[in-house]
Amino acid sequence: MSKRDTLVELGFEDAIVFDNPSYDDAIIGTSHDDRVIYSFEKMVECLMKDDGMSYEEAVEFIEYNTLRAIPYFGPNAPIVLMNEDQIAFGEEVDGRENENTGEAD
Repeated sequence: MSKRDTLVELGFEDAIVFDNPSYDDAIIGTSHDDRVIYSFEKMVECLMKDDGMSYEEAVEFIEYNTLRAIPYFGPNAPIVLMNEDQIAFGEEVDGRENENTGEAD
């Protein structure tokens, strides 16, 4: 049984999940407001394993194609959990302002 099927079985049928690409193996839980939580690092591993991307290619793909789309999912958008070393606090990231501080370099 996939993690998505398990979510439905547990009553999270309205939870929004990423499906293209599928990051099923990166699901690590749910939040108090029934949003699906993904591990950024496991998402990278999914792309490396399933699509043959390098680490750098996978990170770039996720940042550009997945993270940028999250605001359009609405209030039930999935959550992507990043480790401290994956966040650039107060720094410009890829030429854009860091959303964590609202400041640019």
